[in-house]
Amino acid sequence: MQQPQEKPVILVVDDTPSVLELLVGLLHDEYALKLAHGGLQALKYLEQYNKLDLILLDVMMPEIDGFEVCKIIKSDPALKHIPVMFITVLEKESDVLKGFELGAVDYVTKPFEPKVLKARVKTHVQLKQLQDKLERDLKAKDALLCEQAKLASMGEMLEQIAHQWKQPLSVISLGSSDIRVDMELDNFNKEETLKNLDIIDNSVEHMIQTMSDFKDFIQQSERPESFNLKEVIDKTIKLVSARLSHTLIKVENNVEEHYVHTYRNDFIQVVMNILNNAIEALAENYGDARITIASVLSGEYIEVRICDNAGGIDAKMLGCLFDKYTTTKSKKNDSGLGLYIAKKIMQERLIGDINAYNVEGGACFELSFAANIKEEEDANTSRGA
Repeated sequence: MQQPQEKPVILVVDDTPSVLELLVGLLHDEYALKLAHGGLQALKYLEQYNKLDLILLDVMMPEIDGFEVCKIIKSDPALKHIPVMFITVLEKESDVLKGFELGAVDYVTKPFEPKVLKARVKTHVQLKQLQDKLERDLKAKDALLCEQAKLASMGEMLEQIAHQWKQPLSVISLGSSDIRVDMELDNFNKEETLKNLDIIDNSVEHMIQTMSDFKDFIQQSERPESFNLKEVIDKTIKLVSARLSHTLIKVENNVEEHYVHTYRNDFIQVVMNILNNAIEALAENYGDARITIASVLSGEYIEVRICDNAGGIDAKMLGCLFDKYTTTKSKKNDSGLGLYIAKKIMQERLIGDINAYNVEGGACFELSFAANIKEEEDANTSRGA
């Protein structure tokens, strides 16, 4: 059975009981109304509840007037999205302009025409609902893009797993062939067989560890966790080692052994994206190709800097580098979403940011995020929990 659609919610703020009664009579059929008999009561209500579609606000009120209430609402990130509509006896042009300058969407003077007021209320409520729907749609689209970027990373990882498995599979094949040949020739040598079996066991262990490394990354971080920053950077470098093996690129991990508390896999995804970009930029550099990673503790924030010597980024690209569908790569199948997703992860998951700039001979990406520094003992306790 389909649930009845909830009515839009309007907060009506006026210190005159007769005005409140009139507005309730006009609007209660179509809207869920919340009433406040003054500015302070309205602000107290908004501290507890901000899921509103409109605020109808009087200006002339004791203790705190409507202009000041509106100013407070529009300065609060949790409230500024709520449209405010003034209903007041003040009709001077300066008062009307002040209302709009403070962020109001409409300004109606008393006495008002009921039909006109209802029409204007309906318009602003519909606009608010359309805006909310647009924001929900954008969030859903961004979530889908993040998932697509994750799947693309997984595809790259499968290629890297296949590469990393080539050598141990060859060793396993060779060892098992030696054992088979010895058995067929009735030339069984226990010591040689045990040696081959040890080699096979070690190769299998290497393959299992490789899978474990990638599995850890693929799993979504459900909650923040404590980890050693230097160790996680080492692990991320290992995840891209297959791409590095085809090059002369040297990666230096100069990160300090800070223990941080955040979303580990999301952090790995950002670092991995930047490393892959740097590897691609350095792919044709047959000289001293380098990627250096360092960290700086700045107050409550950690800054991780990933720099290369690939010649830098075109100055025209720096300003839009993290925009959706922007790419510096020559590949036709590049989506241009990698750095856009990295920016969203840094801002929304790691409560930080990412920036890029050129240095002599190359480019640097700086990741800054709330570290929530933990001592090693706390981190170890968390891992053992």
